[in-house]
Amino acid sequence: MPPQQEGPAISGLVTGPNASTPIPSAAVWLPNTPQLRMQGLAAPTVTDPGACNPPDNTPYWTCTDAEGRFSLPYGELQGEVELHIRKGSWNSRQTVTLTGADVPLSPLSLGMPRIAVVEGYYDHVEHLLAKMGLGELEVHPYVSGQSRLKAGTERFDILSAAELEEKVALNRLTEYDLLYLNCGIESHVFQPGEEQSLEQLRRFVQQGGTLYATDWELKVIRAAFPDALTGDEGWEGQLDQLIGTVDYPELADWLAAVPCDSGQCVNAQGDITLYHFLSGWRWGVPNPTLHPSTLVKADVDQLAQAPMTWSFRHGQGRVIFSAYHTADDHTHASDYLPQERILEYLFYHDH
Repeated sequence: MPPQQEGPAISGLVTGPNASTPIPSAAVWLPNTPQLRMQGLAAPTVTDPGACNPPDNTPYWTCTDAEGRFSLPYGELQGEVELHIRKGSWNSRQTVTLTGADVPLSPLSLGMPRIAVVEGYYDHVEHLLAKMGLGELEVHPYVSGQSRLKAGTERFDILSAAELEEKVALNRLTEYDLLYLNCGIESHVFQPGEEQSLEQLRRFVQQGGTLYATDWELKVIRAAFPDALTGDEGWEGQLDQLIGTVDYPELADWLAAVPCDSGQCVNAQGDITLYHFLSGWRWGVPNPTLHPSTLVKADVDQLAQAPMTWSFRHGQGRVIFSAYHTADDHTHASDYLPQERILEYLFYHDH
């Protein structure tokens, strides 16, 4: 760890686009410009070395903590500087004036990556994205106390099956940073045998994109990344809920710091309640040779502690799978379900 440093600092809170969700382990830095080098600044104190990916070619950086807060000492620097923030595909920057005193900043919202959501028959991540600040919610006309995305307010692309196929045909997946496949997409574009389409999907991830798939879309991961799964794979019957265990310390810490509809998203033992399991929902075990991150596990009929949420890196990007759905055709009007919080975390997750 760099030496402890006293003196004035830039401090603040980093949030998602909704200006309320705290973002942990985001990198915060000042670029290593000639102006900074002339001042002879000492390296700042890093909150938790390894908790975030440091930017290149600058010693003037730190990480946000589990509550999204940071403090970045700036020594004797004076005048205007540009403060950068990065978490995965999300970036933000702000001009800050330094006068030799502490600089407390208002909450800083991360900037938008390019996002595409493919419509699915069973899962509807687009409603949660609206709750996260990427669109407006409207009251659901048929379900009391529930909300859904107000059409036309989304700050991302919603693709039908035909529109997805058109994007692939024109080799345009690289227009996006994040691609979300809802369970039950009505397209065959990523089926086994469609090697040209599957190669384009692999290239999308290889070059830094994030692919997120739920439930039945495990078949897309299996087709595009044949070595991603072991032989342990199965399906289960319909459940109202399932008790899982958070198996990733950073996620557990973050869930303990944010509220859910039940008050706590996770209990002291790391247990979490998951919902939205249709009959025939899928699960699979990632190949350990890929060094996957397993975030949530649960006991199922065929396997104890089966991975429910996991991810692995491929090139510069990553692939994420969750066995459970994010939402039905709505989301809670105000509170978050625990799995909604998990997806929110994964939105910014870059490990």
